Amino acid sequence: MAISTDDLVFESYLKERRFEKKISKIRQYIYFGYLGLFLYLLFSSKYTASPLIVLINYLAMYTSFSGIIHFKFFEVPKILTELIHPEKVGVFHSLSPDKRAIILENTFHDMGIYPIPENLPEMNVSEIISRMKLDDRYPWKRIGWIYLFKYIAILGVGSVYLAYTYFQTGFLLN
Repeated sequence: MAISTDDLVFESYLKERRFEKKISKIRQYIYFGYLGLFLYLLFSSKYTASPLIVLINYLAMYTSFSGIIHFKFFEVPKILTELIHPEKVGVFHSLSPDKRAIILENTFHDMGIYPIPENLPEMNVSEIISRMKLDDRYPWKRIGWIYLFKYIAILGVGSVYLAYTYFQTGFLLN
């Protein structure tokens, strides 16, 4: 049984949504981990003005701020951000009207664009671009990847420093 282009494109959209949920969970676990470590050290340390506590707090806040970048990165699916490139419009049109309507309805909902148009399956590309303001949008996919590499570097250096300090001093706990 051959898989149609329609199914492949829609499957890539669903894969992007699943990836978003996984990344969101990972970000939340990191945030709550640093927050828990911060609170533990805050109430069990001999001195609360420790630079380590400040570093842990900054790492938790930085991870929390990452939620904004995460949201903007995944706010509009890749299949819709590519509509501003005329050579990639065919991929969107290869979808069945029902699947186009699902993608558009979810995106309008995520972007907070109300009322959601009734003619979703019949919307043309220029109408989609103008309603979602895709041509005025910052390149959030590119910004997100750059931010991710900086985030991993900062989180890695901070975590290595915390681990090194812990093994050297034990955070000077009571």
